[in-house]
Amino acid sequence: MSWNVIGCRTDYFPCHEYHEVSLISPRLQPRKYGMDSAVLEKAQLRRFKPSRSFVMKKFLAGAAMATALLASAGAHAALVNVGGVVWDTEAAAILPQEGDFLAHGGIYETAFTLGDTSSYSVTGRGLIERINYTATNLDSYCPSGCELTYTFSMVLSSVTSLGGDTAAFSFSDLVIQVWLGSAANYDGSVASASDGILWLELTARDLLTGFGTGIGTGSDTGLGSAYLDVTGGLAAAYFDTNTKLGGTDMVFSSSFQPAGFSENGVAILTGTFDLKGDSVQAVPEPASLALVGLGLVGLAGVRRRRQPGAR
Repeated sequence: MSWNVIGCRTDYFPCHEYHEVSLISPRLQPRKYGMDSAVLEKAQLRRFKPSRSFVMKKFLAGAAMATALLASAGAHAALVNVGGVVWDTEAAAILPQEGDFLAHGGIYETAFTLGDTSSYSVTGRGLIERINYTATNLDSYCPSGCELTYTFSMVLSSVTSLGGDTAAFSFSDLVIQVWLGSAANYDGSVASASDGILWLELTARDLLTGFGTGIGTGSDTGLGSAYLDVTGGLAAAYFDTNTKLGGTDMVFSSSFQPAGFSENGVAILTGTFDLKGDSVQAVPEPASLALVGLGLVGLAGVRRRRQPGAR
């Protein structure tokens, strides 16, 4: 007469060594199948190595749970903080026509004079007054007391008369640099506009184009726009999305009119600007860690089942 490791007589009852005896139907009579009741009771307290399919089921269950948690989390606001600047990368539900990032502010720029090529290199600066809101919200998007300012430069490419006092214009080599300052100290000067660290750099894919009246006279009034590519800065990874026309990342638009003063003998224009685009949560490590963590919990449970005497 022979017995296997869980107390089954192998010549009567071919019990499988990878399953628990407690799974045997209660209708089966131990002695009828050559099994001693005391041995059976002792065997029922022991656990044995699970099958590979059981391990896989445990792991997949953990992964499914993690996926469900991530999906639930994705239904909520996706706030990100880059250097102290906070915005919602899923704000498209609020501003669907604009994307999930809309920055607005004031602008000062140098005017050019037709025929004076030395004035054809135009520069400007400003303060980002609001992000994803209809009123100034510097305290909300920069709760730590910081601020976002910007500077830009471009070179006149062409001016084409459209009849009367109206003309179309284009500029090349547009570069916009957004600066993150640790304190809200912008005073309208070039120095205060470029104070801080480079938060985002954008370059026009092609020309900035627009139209207006009095173009090139110092009393310019009009509108301009360009499609931009992200080229650098602390927040670059969040905006390099290629979701705009031709695979660009953002759209720049501005209005301008005479400011009524000059700097170093150059007329200054003033107006508004907008930066529009889409952004992403570029640092998904917390979600990845949650998935891995749940997987490890599942595997730990499997390992515990392998150990004899574990309960």
